[in-house]
Amino acid sequence: MEKNTKLKSSVKVLLNLYVMVNQDYEALEYYSDNLHESILDRSKVSIADKDEIIDSTIIDSLWFQIILKSCSFLDEWDKFLGVKNEPEYKERLLLIKKIVAPAKKAVNIWSDMRRFRNQIIAHNFRDKNFSVTLDNMGDYDCPNTRGEIYFLISFLNRMINVLQANFSSEIPDIVNDSYSNVMRQKENSENHQLEKTKRLKILEQKLQEVDNSIANNIWAIPRNDIRQSVYKALNKKSEDYKK
Repeated sequence: MEKNTKLKSSVKVLLNLYVMVNQDYEALEYYSDNLHESILDRSKVSIADKDEIIDSTIIDSLWFQIILKSCSFLDEWDKFLGVKNEPEYKERLLLIKKIVAPAKKAVNIWSDMRRFRNQIIAHNFRDKNFSVTLDNMGDYDCPNTRGEIYFLISFLNRMINVLQANFSSEIPDIVNDSYSNVMRQKENSENHQLEKTKRLKILEQKLQEVDNSIANNIWAIPRNDIRQSVYKALNKKSEDYKK
């Protein structure tokens, strides 16, 4: 496969975005669990005094980056992957999108995530009416707790895992490099210690439904590949016979 194809570019963008989202989340977890002033034991740790605003600044910055990159991931998934790629991959990409559709749909439980990205993160705390929205960030239906962010990334994880698993031979230089270690999302033991709010219980159930759906339908992709290979082989034999 040639180096710079539309498929390769799109998969690379998705992998990069997923990796960065995952890294931001790990940084958020580490800071919250080890460096936040509320849990910092200064009798055991030597660290310079810091204003309490530093904690919220760092945590909000990581939170914003996770939402921003997650929305970019979803934009790439919708607008480029399978739409602007090579025709020979169209059928497989459509199958992949169909199989992980429950994960994509689960992300839509947060109805304001893109609006939060547009109005709070990207456009300087202003909505379409130019009114400041700084004081009502909590009004947006958007992942805003560690538990919700965990499930958001889990849904993205299912999407990217199915994609990379089914193009590992076409783009091995991307899929089989250092990204592969990040693709295997680590079990977050802290997540199970979080308070199980009603929203988190719904998300946990949705993730289980997503996993079950993918497991039940994943073989549709190799079956389709085999069917296409047989079809091409028969066509070739037919053309050879005509000659």
